[in-house]
Amino acid sequence: MPIQLKSIFSLIFFTLIANSALAEVKPADGDSKELTPTQLYIKIEPPFVVNVDDGETLRFLQVNTELQFSDALAQPIIEKHMPAIRHAMIMLLSGQPAKEIKTPKGKETLRMAALEKVQKVMTDNTERPVVEAIYFTGFIIQ
Repeated sequence: MPIQLKSIFSLIFFTLIANSALAEVKPADGDSKELTPTQLYIKIEPPFVVNVDDGETLRFLQVNTELQFSDALAQPIIEKHMPAIRHAMIMLLSGQPAKEIKTPKGKETLRMAALEKVQKVMTDNTERPVVEAIYFTGFIIQ
């Protein structure tokens, strides 16, 4: 095979490999959810530390929390209203019975109630909920 022909085959081969390596990543056939690179998070600092009722004993709850949103322009708006968000979260968390929030179901119920509270704060102040999800990234009852 002449040298020019080898070079052409090599060029075609490397072009095909490069194109396949740069191909777009797609979800598996059974995965109906699209991949969205616009999921952003804000960590609420410092963690929440509140008293919780455990009948006869006073207990403390520490919760690390992150808020999820998808609009990059929402971050400064969320940060602006962080005092109202923290207030709503403290009021919600401090009223919880320790017995209920010890279970996974109780934690999930509390997480959904927290999302509703945060979305209400944002809707009251900005006319749109902005925050799409809330996650407990640390949860300690002592």
